[in-house]
Amino acid sequence: MMLRIKVPSPLEEKTVYELKKRLKNSKIPRVRKLAHGILLSNDGFSIDQIAYILNVGRDAVSSWIDCWQQNGFYGLNDKQRSGGPCKLTTKEKQLVMSLAAETPRAKSTIVANFI
Repeated sequence: MMLRIKVPSPLEEKTVYELKKRLKNSKIPRVRKLAHGILLSNDGFSIDQIAYILNVGRDAVSSWIDCWQQNGFYGLNDKQRSGGPCKLTTKEKQLVMSLAAETPRAKSTIVANFI
């Protein structure tokens, strides 16, 4: 089986430095993983090797590299996603907020008000 290597154009020293900084300091696990993948790719690891090291699918690694090539550091961040509509009314939201403020550790109390 041929190992496919997808290398972004060789990274500049300052880019490698920034990626390593994000790998170590980002509070978002996905950003750390993507930065690690890009650094491994820059070091000549194949897509399959990176997927194995990071325990992800090879298609994910390939899309990370494509996203990096198109968007640079902006490609490391997740795009905003829309969620489903809120099931609580405005009044119910206010009730949840007030109950959470009164008893922040009593989830069962808050849930009981909506059953």
